[in-house]
Amino acid sequence: MVTDGHAGVTVSRLAPDETAVRERLAELASRAFPTPQQYFLALSDHTLVAHSEGAIVGAMVFKLVDGESGPVALAAWGYVDPSAQGEGVGSTLLADGLSYLRERSCRAVVGSMVVEHAVE
Repeated sequence: MVTDGHAGVTVSRLAPDETAVRERLAELASRAFPTPQQYFLALSDHTLVAHSEGAIVGAMVFKLVDGESGPVALAAWGYVDPSAQGEGVGSTLLADGLSYLRERSCRAVVGSMVVEHAVE
């Protein structure tokens, strides 16, 4: 899965063998969340990564669980590199994430996000 989003942002699913990308996401998370929250960030098999001009600029982490009527997604974490905030990266990740979950027949998405740098 690779989609082109807003402002030249592309989103792709994180592959299990992308060690360098995982390390970059950990570093990015520590900058996006300069509080103890960063220690609770964990990637999953359903992590989507945003790229812009060759750089990793954000991620959206989903966890899927089996519900009685089909899969349900938990939107665990979404974060954007502070230098790319306000450029549509988060919006692109969320829109592509919802499309990704629809493709997997998720019947619901549950989550709670703190939006500190939203741009109207």
